[in-house]
Amino acid sequence: MKKYIGIVVLVLMGINVLSQIPPGYYNGTEGLTGEALKYKLHTIIEGHSELEYDEVTDALRVTDSNPDNTNNVILIYTGWSYGKYDFGNGTNEWNREHVWSQSHGNFGYDPPAGTDLHHLRPCDASVNSAKSNRDFDNGGTHYIDNSGATNCYYTTYTWEMKTKVM
Repeated sequence: MKKYIGIVVLVLMGINVLSQIPPGYYNGTEGLTGEALKYKLHTIIEGHSELEYDEVTDALRVTDSNPDNTNNVILIYTGWSYGKYDFGNGTNEWNREHVWSQSHGNFGYDPPAGTDLHHLRPCDASVNSAKSNRDFDNGGTHYIDNSGATNCYYTTYTWEMKTKVM
């Protein structure tokens, strides 16, 4: 059960996106279940646009924008706020993190799975590298990055992000 806590936290982080659903978007889904619900949801999302991997960076600048400083994005795992255009692999730069490691899914960088915005987040480049393909579970050693202490803990095979409860 504990190994799924990290996934639940990531889903909860996406709730801000849900608050921006257009009025009436889910009309007609009330009371539906099973195949009827699946069919209705398919008709709602049918015709969506798939992004190319390079386009994801621009989209993340919008979806993960810091509401307190719209020139920045909020980074997964740390909550740090970096400039939207500080994209790269250097110190104090962010890159794209596949929340479910690519090596676990064999989906690469191709649409739809490799460019799914529900699955990609901005992340401090060195924290992203440190997380590697570790699974979410209880960690052990506190991860301290060149940019500072994080709320992340790791073992050889696991990664844990502790969040502050408000």
